[in-house]
Amino acid sequence: MDTPSVNFAALRKTDLERVHLGGSSKIFRIRNTNIVAKISPTTFPSQYRWREWEKEMYDRIGTHPHILRYLGQSPPSCRPLNRALLFEYHPKGNAASCIDEILSLPPRQRRRQQYQAASALAYIHSLDIVHGDVALNSFLLRENGDIVLCGFSRSCLFDGRGNFSSACGPSFPAFGDVPSKQGDVRGLGIVLRQLGYEELPSEVLDALDMDLRVLQECWDEYGYTAAKVAKDLVSSS
Repeated sequence: MDTPSVNFAALRKTDLERVHLGGSSKIFRIRNTNIVAKISPTTFPSQYRWREWEKEMYDRIGTHPHILRYLGQSPPSCRPLNRALLFEYHPKGNAASCIDEILSLPPRQRRRQQYQAASALAYIHSLDIVHGDVALNSFLLRENGDIVLCGFSRSCLFDGRGNFSSACGPSFPAFGDVPSKQGDVRGLGIVLRQLGYEELPSEVLDALDMDLRVLQECWDEYGYTAAKVAKDLVSSS
């Protein structure tokens, strides 16, 4: 991944605009750019592992229209960013914080968002990557109303033989059960419902029987995949 054209050598802390402060990372926009830097403290080895694991996942994913665009990593010489991961900036923030705006969108646009969520998940599953934390706040809202999947620090990678690797190694003591593709799909079912179809008038819901079946199968049918969700959403359009 090519590092974007920013003069990192001249970058100062005053060039950073705070976007989000979390427990494990801080996100800053580089002033006068469309780039945000996700800065993870590296005081402890575990924090370093989380950052490097997320970088590896984005490197594997590459480019996908419904996944947050990863732009590379800041150079070691740029001390204010501390080897931050760099991403495309979406000023609206995550979809959960914009839910009122999303629910005001036309049904056709929310249907497109549903497909985008399923499509992103189907793509990472095709690479044997499990997201591990699929929720509405795992998607960012673009200014044009589209959504993109983000946040891969809790993800894991399967090798096709039942073995997996993650930032935590071969187990997930901090989060309980090992993430799975089916767990991701169940999370997707919640996201589809939160995108607003239960809020629509009954006559609209009657015209969207396929959507109701999709939601139910996300919850109930073992083996129902994200790719099948995306296909069913398209076929019911």
